[in-house]
Amino acid sequence: MDSESVKKEVGEIETFKKWLGCFELEAIPSKAIDELIELLNAAEDKSKIALMDLIRLLLTFEHSAAHILHKHWETFEISIF
Repeated sequence: MDSESVKKEVGEIETFKKWLGCFELEAIPSKAIDELIELLNAAEDKSKIALMDLIRLLLTFEHSAAHILHKHWETFEISIF
């Protein structure tokens, strides 16, 4: 996905881009998480896997995990086997 495709499908992701500059997992703003989820929904193949890995890392921190689980829980399908 190129940046023009992202802009058309997701819109601007300024907060997420700004956060990537420091990449402090424990200090990600809620708005950046929202933008990350938008990117995840638009991503395909390897990009989707990479974004999911980032979300898994964020789930280890209480603030980001609470935001993801309370606001974006419907994004994830859970399979237990």
